[in-house]
Amino acid sequence: MSGNRRRLTVVSLAAAASAAIAGCTSKGSSDGGEGGAPIATRDMHLSATIEAADDRSAVIGVSLHDGETFLRTEYQLTGGDTLTACIAAQCARLARDRQLPLTGEDYEAALQYLPETAYTISYSRTADASAPASVVTLPVAFAILSPPSGLSVTDGDMVTVEWSPESTDPVRLSYEVKCTHEDGEQTNYIGTYARGAAAGSKVVDVDNLLSSVAIFADTAARVARCALLVEIAHERSGTVDAAFAGGRIVGRVTRSVTLDYTPSQP
Repeated sequence: MSGNRRRLTVVSLAAAASAAIAGCTSKGSSDGGEGGAPIATRDMHLSATIEAADDRSAVIGVSLHDGETFLRTEYQLTGGDTLTACIAAQCARLARDRQLPLTGEDYEAALQYLPETAYTISYSRTADASAPASVVTLPVAFAILSPPSGLSVTDGDMVTVEWSPESTDPVRLSYEVKCTHEDGEQTNYIGTYARGAAAGSKVVDVDNLLSSVAIFADTAARVARCALLVEIAHERSGTVDAAFAGGRIVGRVTRSVTLDYTPSQP
């Protein structure tokens, strides 16, 4: 994938399922309308994320679509239409990302991470109204203080994840489970554990993270070991350019820690 960003917070289980359904059709932005006319900007929705998983870079992901939750029509850039992201004096043209079919984000670019500074996404068009000013800022960076990565956990454990500085924005806690069974089979899945108000710690129930293993497993063999990646995201919403019909632009800073699970019973 482009950039160094982890996509865990972008694709929860529900979001992945929705994106798989929503992204089943596409049209060209310049010729997808009736009779080959351009799709009007006022009929488009923007979905955009700007995410920093480290202190150096932020990855921008953008899609244009009709706003439907299911059976969504995505609009691909054609006829000279472009998407550009800028921070301060630095700009980058967004390019099509074909490696991430479940994210709902068709175009990506990477820029420097600058907290509390406006990132602007500009949609430039040749045959209809442009939308030059969808804007969001990113929260300040933070560090996970505990637990240490690689902490050994087992059934029934409750783990407190602490970080600093405490968020002044809404917090999302997501997870990725990768299990190896005794017969060598793998079970992997992702999801959102909690969403809530600003905080500096969250308690994670190991049993809760593992509760879906039986649903996703393709084997009846016992679990031998799992890597439980827990990701904290500080999120804030920005403003979508008024030329669009609607949408959402989100800025987030993420950090993660991995727990090493083995069953309590042999």
